[in-house]
Amino acid sequence: MFFKGQKVVCINAAPSKNPRSEFKNFLVLNAVYHVSGFSNCSELGLILAEDPDQLLHTLTGEPIGWIARRFRPLVERKTDISIFKKMLVPK
Repeated sequence: MFFKGQKVVCINAAPSKNPRSEFKNFLVLNAVYHVSGFSNCSELGLILAEDPDQLLHTLTGEPIGWIARRFRPLVERKTDISIFKKMLVPK
């Protein structure tokens, strides 16, 4: 579903419910981020290129990602105005 280099949109920017969490929530709802890698502790995590304070796992030293279900892939639609150009051509 996700791949490295992909643009994703944040759909859940709520702070962690875990009071002992060390995450500094920098996520902004509907903001676009870039996937720079993955982590897999208890579930798939996305490592974001824009994360200024990437936390590292205390045992492995690997980056801890944001839970993937907080994001959706960005859908970029190309604008095509050719149909409107055809309307301007006299018949």
